[in-house]
Amino acid sequence: MIPRRGLTLVELLLALAMVASLAVVGVDWAVTASRLSGTAADTARWNAAARATLDCLAVDLTTGDFPTEARSNQRRVWIESGRVSILGRDHGQTARIIYGLDHATGTLRRWPGGAPGSGRVLLSEVTAFTCETEPVLDPDNPEAEPTVAIMTLTLARDNEHRIARKLMVPAEWLP
Repeated sequence: MIPRRGLTLVELLLALAMVASLAVVGVDWAVTASRLSGTAADTARWNAAARATLDCLAVDLTTGDFPTEARSNQRRVWIESGRVSILGRDHGQTARIIYGLDHATGTLRRWPGGAPGSGRVLLSEVTAFTCETEPVLDPDNPEAEPTVAIMTLTLARDNEHRIARKLMVPAEWLP
């Protein structure tokens, strides 16, 4: 009797079914990995843009070539609902610069000179913009008026994605 070569039809169909199922699993894995990679990259881009936006706000807050006596005793920050106004410099001129969240479009904007029509978009996909202040008490003299405060600026994309920046500012600058 001559030994049989090759596969029977049943064996061939089983082998093809196994290869097809492995191919489906492989394609599904590749699609999922691609989707997750895109989401992670998108989140990383938004986080970097949020940090740059907070850096821009910090620069507006801490710079300005005001006279030395005006730096320490002049109010420079106004905090309103969803907006922060800063007395700073814009194009070499003293200006009130407003950072605010446009809830209709979900964008954070910067309005130099306080004119909302001329604002520019700094960051999109923003769901919340908050500014909180906390005075820093002198541990040696807790009864004294605080001379500095911590300002916490927070940008949120959603409940999971938040970027915060803490700045030390003179207490006189704040409301």
